[in-house]
Amino acid sequence: MNNLTISDLKPGMVIAEGVFDTSGRILLEANTSITPDVVRTLRSWGIASVSIIPMEGVMQPVPESPADTPHSEILRAALEQRFSLTKRDHPAIQAIFSTCFEYALRRSSNE
Repeated sequence: MNNLTISDLKPGMVIAEGVFDTSGRILLEANTSITPDVVRTLRSWGIASVSIIPMEGVMQPVPESPADTPHSEILRAALEQRFSLTKRDHPAIQAIFSTCFEYALRRSSNE
């Protein structure tokens, strides 16, 4: 595992260990893919570095996800409507939104 500072993170990298706040609450679980929302969440919580899973000795992004498909835009729009009354710039809401979006993508690809 490699410990990288937040500024060195690249989209597609994968977190090796859970990330916790100063009270011990989990912010991000292990095996979470790095996205711009994840980086914003880490910065807003004051996290300086995280452990990243190395891939064959080199930090490589994971393969492209279905998050860029036309179907994903429909899912994102529906989810944004459900989150319309929340404070979307809050780190916890961002993390919940990202988790819900990933879940919806996985669920829709299995149907």
